[in-house]
Amino acid sequence: MASVGTKVRGLATVPNDFPLNPTGYPYKSPFDYIDGKRIDDNVPQSLWRIHDKVYDLTSFEHPGGQQFLTLTKGTDITELFETHHLDMARVRKMLPKYEIELTAPLAARQCPLTFHPDGFYCTLRKKIWRDFGSSIKKDTRTVTRLGPSPLSKVFADALALLSVTLVCVGGQLGDYRIAIAAGLLNGVFIGVGHNFLHQKDNFRRHYMDLSGYSSAEFRM
Repeated sequence: MASVGTKVRGLATVPNDFPLNPTGYPYKSPFDYIDGKRIDDNVPQSLWRIHDKVYDLTSFEHPGGQQFLTLTKGTDITELFETHHLDMARVRKMLPKYEIELTAPLAARQCPLTFHPDGFYCTLRKKIWRDFGSSIKKDTRTVTRLGPSPLSKVFADALALLSVTLVCVGGQLGDYRIAIAAGLLNGVFIGVGHNFLHQKDNFRRHYMDLSGYSSAEFRM
């Protein structure tokens, strides 16, 4: 049986695969990280890099929401592309339409991961989609629903309503105990909002903002 490995380029190349002094480091915010990554990735500002090609995704209606594209414009999104799409065969068929021909070759990617078709990750992804993806299309009743369940949405909405109520009542009565209860409840929204962060753009991802965290920064 042929062995299946992770297919990294090799430990000897690691010092060259990651910038020793990333632009903007230490980062004060995720926005600083993205700005620095745009410089270090050396991708044309209006394009997106996937492996050794670049694409103009400006007009592409991304099923996962446009924010993901807006945040990563001008960067190498290979890792995000490979890890966030299970039906890779369908996704790859769409890419040529948006490919942009460059006059000069791109520099080597600053990451040792190759996502080799026979590597561990791609093999695992292929098997998952083979065993579960087809079932999702044929009979959604036999497969766990992808994404948050309807019950989790109702639960999240109820908590949001409770949070707003506590804040309003606490403000009117000036009761510190209600304020503490509201603060503790709002802390829970780190997890509640995260439940919707990896889905397509939706208003419930902003529930994380009630905790004091930024949902946009958390996505980054």
